[in-house]
Amino acid sequence: MLEKILYTLKWRLMRSQAFAPFDRLIENEKKNIAALEAEREAARQALVRTALEVSPFYRRHYAAAGFTASDIGKLGWFENLPIVPHPFPYRYQR
Repeated sequence: MLEKILYTLKWRLMRSQAFAPFDRLIENEKKNIAALEAEREAARQALVRTALEVSPFYRRHYAAAGFTASDIGKLGWFENLPIVPHPFPYRYQR
């Protein structure tokens, strides 16, 4: 029994990177809905902010639709975010 516990602890210690996603999953199971929504909203804001700061394409596309960085975080902002049209026919088809 002690050998099994030591083996498990050693294996978990040596393979901690492999358990990180699983540990996050277990942590999220214990969070309430409001905390999960807050994390999701923060991730959305970070993603769109980065797109505006880094990508000239998204800066132009959002500006053409009247969306600015100051709109991020307002009520319904993510739902009002302009959708990027997919080029049709797909350019890289073979």
